[in-house]
Amino acid sequence: MQQLAKRHIISSTKSPKGGFYLNKNNTTIIDIVNVIVGEERLQSCLLALKECNSTNPCALHHLIFNEKQIIQENLAKTTLEELSRHIKEGRSVLSL
Repeated sequence: MQQLAKRHIISSTKSPKGGFYLNKNNTTIIDIVNVIVGEERLQSCLLALKECNSTNPCALHHLIFNEKQIIQENLAKTTLEELSRHIKEGRSVLSL
């Protein structure tokens, strides 16, 4: 939560009814993922090879590169508001 607050994605209030709240309604999933696991995590090599890239690909690079790009694009265009709406409408679940 501290990392999300440092990046101004959430804020908090201290009081008996305090808690955390989003700073903006259009927060995307990629914003949160990048803070929690780091921006490079979704772009890193599946085999964890530091020298893997498009010009020097590992054996799995071509198998997953396009899918990783699609996942990143989907995370970048999906907001928390959309996920919340899906849960409220019963199209998905979130067990707490």
